[in-house]
Amino acid sequence: PAATLAAIPVYQEAQLAVSIPWSVEAALFEPAPQGIVSVAATVEQTQARLAQVAQGLGLDPRIIISSNPAEIPAGTQAVQLATEAVTAGTFLANLSDRAMPVLGQVEAGNLQLVQVAGAKADGFIFVSPGPGAAEISADSDFAAAYQALSGLPPGPRAVLAYDSANVLLDSIEQAMIKDQGYWYARQPSRAEVKASISTISRQGVSGAIVFGPDGHRIDAPVWVYQISEASYPGTVINP
Repeated sequence: PAATLAAIPVYQEAQLAVSIPWSVEAALFEPAPQGIVSVAATVEQTQARLAQVAQGLGLDPRIIISSNPAEIPAGTQAVQLATEAVTAGTFLANLSDRAMPVLGQVEAGNLQLVQVAGAKADGFIFVSPGPGAAEISADSDFAAAYQALSGLPPGPRAVLAYDSANVLLDSIEQAMIKDQGYWYARQPSRAEVKASISTISRQGVSGAIVFGPDGHRIDAPVWVYQISEASYPGTVINP
């Protein structure tokens, strides 16, 4: 998110359309910027979903931003990690109380967490704006094509990167067609591509993609995963 936030002013100055593939804070869209959309739920939406998960499990987690479990206050019932994945993985690797429920915000849920924590990541619950390979529709060829190319099944970030790229390609196509209703030889301007991107509606790998006037994806989905057998993203749960 930090890199995205830093890059946005540069893209805007260059009059480029932007399709954001991962969760960013809603403040990025205030006031609503022309030519910027996001295929992912906002950070606030993922946090709200995580709060629902905690409530459904009967937990009142303490938010932790450290890799050191020794900093957990006495009497803590559960922990919510508001860190990136390496820090979260280090926390889990060092956690001696294996009965302590540990949840994670969107940036904590990453393959790096499992790489750092190994089997100690099992049981970790996190929210994701994108689906894993198991949740992709059987009608989509994306998962098989991705695995054939990379040797690995696509993770949530790969899915949303693909959807985001296709939104941008669709906006270029629409700008080329413009009011003619058919393809013809013309190079659309950056302004035309910017104007068309928020009008794109498509069935993505992550589901239906439609944008509101502010560039947010309408009804952006959020998945809840629990790590098991040290595999990422784990198993979808609905507590």
